[in-house]
Amino acid sequence: MELVCDCFKNFGNIIDPAQYFVYCITEGGKLLEDIEEELGYPRGWTEIEGIPYEERIRMLRQEFEKDVMIDSVFEKHLGTNRFGEKI
Repeated sequence: MELVCDCFKNFGNIIDPAQYFVYCITEGGKLLEDIEEELGYPRGWTEIEGIPYEERIRMLRQEFEKDVMIDSVFEKHLGTNRFGEKI
């Protein structure tokens, strides 16, 4: 279990959907429209009048995080989350 947790810490931006999303937006050079397209939505799907950029990011991040359930396994067996932070 510790090996799997180490993989999430070291390779999270590749294997963890939520970390992948953050990496793509902050360091990967992708636009929100690129992420929308990867999720199967049309480019500009979250571009709604009155919704700030940060809210658009939050909306898309929820799409990535909704299926991530590994934290409960790490919490139960290691007392940490997938980032290695003690719970």
